[in-house]
Amino acid sequence: MVSARIAGESLAHFGYTRLQIECVQSLIMVTQLPNHPQTILEQIIADADLDVLGRDDFWERNIALRTEMAIMGMPYTDEAWYAHQVEFIGAHCYYTSSARALRDADKARYLNEVTTRLEVSRTR
Repeated sequence: MVSARIAGESLAHFGYTRLQIECVQSLIMVTQLPNHPQTILEQIIADADLDVLGRDDFWERNIALRTEMAIMGMPYTDEAWYAHQVEFIGAHCYYTSSARALRDADKARYLNEVTTRLEVSRTR
């Protein structure tokens, strides 16, 4: 990932030690999917990266992501988008107990809503 390389090249100039730089790089890399966080810091960052799956602004961010993908030349039909979202959200698990306590219930609600939208798109 480019940002991890940039961090590795630049943080030493700001007095970071090699160990600190490696830690920052691992935190950057754990946001790349699929992820496999090994440390508590990596788990926290991975959970924060996908916190939106259980937040109040889920739909706003979901629409923005779909729009961004279309602008980048990857448009989706409603059925394809919702099918992908059902698969992604359904497979996702938060790593920390705090994230699970804060977000799992709303994430499940959004998964149900996306599933309903998928079913509706298939009947059109």
